[in-house]
Amino acid sequence: MIPLRKNAETIMALFVSGYGAYAAVLLQLGFDPLRWAGADTLMAWSFILAGLIHAIGIRLNGAKNWSPFLRLVGLVFGMGLFLRLATTGVGLNSTAGYVYTWVIVGFGFALRTTVHDCRMAVRGTYGRTV
Repeated sequence: MIPLRKNAETIMALFVSGYGAYAAVLLQLGFDPLRWAGADTLMAWSFILAGLIHAIGIRLNGAKNWSPFLRLVGLVFGMGLFLRLATTGVGLNSTAGYVYTWVIVGFGFALRTTVHDCRMAVRGTYGRTV
C-alpha cells in the first residue's frame, strides 16, 4: 500500500470503530443515538469489530498474503453497516440518507483498490511494499 492510501484506510477504520464506540458509550449512558435506524448495542459493537478487522488488515499490509482479504472483510462489513443506516435514513426528515450514502461512496474508493490487492494476492504477487 502506498502511504497515502494506507493513511486514508487507517482513518476509515478509525472512523468506523470510533463511530461504534461513541454509539456504545451513549447507549451505556442511557441515550439511544441510533434508535431511528432500529440499531442497538449489537450494531454499535459490530461497527467496532468491522473497524478493528479492517485495521488489522491494514497493519499486516502484505506481511501475510491473505492480509488484503482481511481488509476486504472489514471494509465490506463496515460498508454494510453504513448501508443499513443510509437506507433507513432515506425518507426520514433528516440528512442521514444523504450523509451515509457519501460515506459509502468514500469507502467504495478504498474497496476498489482492496479488490485489486486481493487479485494480486490470489496471483501470489502481493507483498509488503511500505
